[in-house]
Amino acid sequence: MEEIQHVMSTTKELITDRFSKAQTTYDANALAQKEIAVRLNELTSEAIPQNYSPSSMFEIGCGTGLLTRILLSRYSFDTVHLNDISDVFTPFFSDLEEQYDYDFYVKDAEEVILSRKYDLIVSSSVFQWFDHIPSFLEKIRQHLSPEGIFAFSTFGPQNVKEIKELTGTGLAYFSKEEWTELLSNHFQIVQTEESRIQLQLSSPREVLNHLKQTGVNAFKHQKTIWTPAKMRQFEKQYRNLFSIGEQVGLTYHPLYFIAKLKK
Repeated sequence: MEEIQHVMSTTKELITDRFSKAQTTYDANALAQKEIAVRLNELTSEAIPQNYSPSSMFEIGCGTGLLTRILLSRYSFDTVHLNDISDVFTPFFSDLEEQYDYDFYVKDAEEVILSRKYDLIVSSSVFQWFDHIPSFLEKIRQHLSPEGIFAFSTFGPQNVKEIKELTGTGLAYFSKEEWTELLSNHFQIVQTEESRIQLQLSSPREVLNHLKQTGVNAFKHQKTIWTPAKMRQFEKQYRNLFSIGEQVGLTYHPLYFIAKLKK
């Protein structure tokens, strides 16, 4: 297959802005993302041999630290290097400086220049925002230690499908099969999984608020002016199509991959 280009309707500036604004509301509203971080940790721990203890970790797109804190409680790292595109998250990890060989890369992860290899490279709910996945995977290959684990979650084509169906706004997600092919260039996949998480929210308006509070609404062309008439139409269509009893549904479509370098 020809190299897959991930064309997305986003800009990194907008992503930075939306997630920065959501820093104080993210944890309380990121219900699906919390569940995904927990499951990614479980799959990672199953893949790491009992006689192998990773001493160094690099996390891509750490945000408020939903996955970070889980991993820090499970493994005895010497080196903990984190990354996020926004500097508003650095205070969330101020306690790590005295405990580890610690660094925080405030930069678009696709542009970060790394100087070492890591035993564990992880990322949860981030790669769907990237522009050039094939070249980024090459970077990961170069900086994963020989026995290291590369573990990540991202989202598949059915993610927040309700919004895309009604507004035409959304990302161009890779399927599980496309990710498998991309990874096969450099990695041996140890385990992969996909699932659906359906949140139930009180109203269509609350769906929009949920997306805002978690920063998930970082789409470049999302310029809808929500006049009262447009909001009424959106709410009516959403309830007609996606009602669950008195509530409405919102779908998340997580994909999980645990990989290691090809021998």
